Amino acid sequence: MQKAQHFLIVNDLMIFSLLIVFFVGFFVYDYEIIGIKEPIIHLPEHYKLIFEILPWILFILLIIDLFLKYKLVEGKLNYFVKKYWIDILLTILLPFLFPLKFFKATLKMYKYTKFAKSGFKLAQKYNKLFKK
Repeated sequence: MQKAQHFLIVNDLMIFSLLIVFFVGFFVYDYEIIGIKEPIIHLPEHYKLIFEILPWILFILLIIDLFLKYKLVEGKLNYFVKKYWIDILLTILLPFLFPLKFFKATLKMYKYTKFAKSGFKLAQKYNKLFKK
């Protein structure tokens, strides 16, 4: 029991430190999603692979953490949810943060579509004005 609690403390510290690194990577490589024009911190491009793998490592650590905490409370689901709701929420939300990179590409496509639409409307107005 004592070893499990020590492991949980070490695991929580690892998760917290990896989350900090995850958000640093987010501000370095995916800064456009939140509307920043230039990255806050500049890192070489070859570090990007580490930040691609990091969310999966975090997800695995969070699942292990939840499993051990569930075993620690001896399977009492109500107590488990009441005590570790933040851990459960983080574990559920982390996979939803993975697709943010998809939104980056979608945002660029939306901007190009909006630009093309504006150009098409301008061309229509030009034709209307000069045909009369």
